Amino acid sequence: MRKETIGAVLVLLMLITVGGYAMINNENVGVNAPNDGNDTNEVRNEWNVYYVESDVSLPACDSTTLGRLYYVASNSGFEACTNSGWLTVDLTGPAGTNGTDGQDGTDGVNGTDGQDGADGINGTDGQDGADGINGTDGQDVDSSYLSDLLYQVELLNGTTCQLAQYANCIGANLSGMDLSGMDLTGIDLRGAFISAADLSNATLTYADLSGAVILNSDMNNSNFQHATMHGITISNTYAQSSYFQGANLKNADLGTNIMINSYWNHADLSSTNLYATNMTGGYFSHTDLSQASMYGTNMSNSNIFWADLGEAWTGYAWFYNINWMHTICPDGTNSADTLPTFGVEHCDTM
Repeated sequence: MRKETIGAVLVLLMLITVGGYAMINNENVGVNAPNDGNDTNEVRNEWNVYYVESDVSLPACDSTTLGRLYYVASNSGFEACTNSGWLTVDLTGPAGTNGTDGQDGTDGVNGTDGQDGADGINGTDGQDGADGINGTDGQDVDSSYLSDLLYQVELLNGTTCQLAQYANCIGANLSGMDLSGMDLTGIDLRGAFISAADLSNATLTYADLSGAVILNSDMNNSNFQHATMHGITISNTYAQSSYFQGANLKNADLGTNIMINSYWNHADLSSTNLYATNMTGGYFSHTDLSQASMYGTNMSNSNIFWADLGEAWTGYAWFYNINWMHTICPDGTNSADTLPTFGVEHCDTM
């Protein structure tokens, strides 16, 4: 039971006791009866329980308050005025037995994981381990065997075509083969025969195709920059958007092909046969077309800068919408000669 409750009960009991005592003695002494000088009666009339808010509100403990019991509300306790002064009346009983533990509550929801901490600084490298023991020497090579092996390799390369960069494929027959996208830089294809093959997107820069024959094949988007191709025959073949910059095609036969939007800058096409070949949209900067046979060739919409068409045969050739610049014309004049008269450069190709 709480201390405040005990105090309140005691106050009530004392009030009842004092009230009953007053009723029993009502015949002898009235509540408002004057003091008759009897000390016992005086103590009896003042025997009561008083109430104060706190200890500081207690009156002085002297003859006027001797024997009085005060209930102090601030600490729910009692103070009695005795001959030795105020005396605290402890109404606290002995501690009760601890109650049984209550049932554990349910576990709360797990919190979210905290953010990972920053990586620590890398430790220093450990010390290098000791070198291992040297292995035993290998067996000496047989020089005669090595020479024979090298001879076999050279013989193999000379008789078979290993399609790779700078490979020896002289006179090889690559008809029907798919060479698209391959890097064959520097390959030797002199005198090779290639029919119905796919060379689209292939790289043959610095390759040697002198005297080779390419028929009915796909050479679209291929790269023949700086290739040696003099005397080559290419017919009924597509070579759109291909690159022939710096290639040597002197005396080549390039008749009846589709070679539109291709690049021929610095190429040597002198004395080349371009019969009925479609070369529209081409780029011919510093290109040598001197003495070329361009009968029925379509060069329309091309850029021809600083090129040489001297003595080229251009009968029935198409040169519409050409962008001329400082080019030697078939008749030996220069396209720039027409600039003062016509305001644009032009070659008489017929």
